[in-house]
Amino acid sequence: MDGENVKIFNVRGEYRMSEDNSFKTAKNIALESAEGILDDEVTNYLRKNFPNLDDIDIVDIEVKFLQKSEPHFIRENLSSDEMICYAELNAEFNLTVLNKFMEN
Repeated sequence: MDGENVKIFNVRGEYRMSEDNSFKTAKNIALESAEGILDDEVTNYLRKNFPNLDDIDIVDIEVKFLQKSEPHFIRENLSSDEMICYAELNAEFNLTVLNKFMEN
């Protein structure tokens, strides 16, 4: 749950893998999916709360202020020859720092 001074993002990317895929490849694809979802959520959050930002400002703020955790990977067997790989990614903004930056 979001704290008073922290905006938390929890996302999950996935990749349905077959027996021909390595787990390493599946993890990379699932992580790319999670990062894309995270980027969309952060962009939407910033546009909603700071409507004067342009795309360059949004990217700059993400790089400077978004703190990402290490991804967590889960592999789930769907059948004897098919699995799904999930990449869970958490990130947060310290809203006190972000708001001070936006005031300047």
